[in-house]
Amino acid sequence: GEGYGNHIEEDSQQQKNPIPWYLALLPLVLVIVLNVLLSNPFHWSWGYQWAADSLDAFAPFKLKLIAAGVGKVSAIWSISVALIISSLVAAFIGRKTFKNGPGFLSPINYSALSSGTAVLNVASGYAFGCVLVAMPGFQPVTQFLIGLADSFGPLLSAVITTNIMCGITGSASGGLTIALSALGSQWAQMATAAGIPLEVLHRIVAVASIGIDPVPHAGALVTLLAICGLTHKESYFDIIVCLGLKFLVPFACIIFYMLTGIA
Repeated sequence: GEGYGNHIEEDSQQQKNPIPWYLALLPLVLVIVLNVLLSNPFHWSWGYQWAADSLDAFAPFKLKLIAAGVGKVSAIWSISVALIISSLVAAFIGRKTFKNGPGFLSPINYSALSSGTAVLNVASGYAFGCVLVAMPGFQPVTQFLIGLADSFGPLLSAVITTNIMCGITGSASGGLTIALSALGSQWAQMATAAGIPLEVLHRIVAVASIGIDPVPHAGALVTLLAICGLTHKESYFDIIVCLGLKFLVPFACIIFYMLTGIA
């Protein structure tokens, strides 16, 4: 339950005929299944294949925002289609609840506001990180981080840099993308020269991206607190207690790899 405390908003409603749990779970399962089938990450022969010429119609416009190939956007298309279909299924399953309750408009407005806030929270942090990295004043920091690779190896430099980027952007994916875009080629060259497989470098960087991403301005954290109706003052200490130790995980992975050669 919610536990103890004074809660300002009480939005709980008791339904006379609640939707069966398996029907309520169906849209969530459908998102996962459709996404896997449409993106076909395992390259199944019977899986769905996006047409390679799907973007050819936009080529004459020479728009920079248009991807060079379908392979770069097929994952985005897959999850988008999966979410749309699952949302329609969820609306169909709960049609009686909408009819006997506030109707369709109120839930749609609330959902649009919540999702828009979540998107803007993540996008603003990512944009801030991109601008920061592009500024001339950040170049000394970049040189310092590269210098760590010369002194302590590319893995430690990658972990520290990725953690810094994730902390700045408040996003694991955003920080990972910026870190690899800025220094990925240098790390790859240093790792190859040091005899470290690129697969190991990639795994260490991916693990490092979840290190200090639960900063106060993290988009996912802000969205979570908004959904729960809590403030940073009420819950941030507990979040740090639960997630603070994961900052040490990538360093433990480096030590384990150096001792065993397994990553």
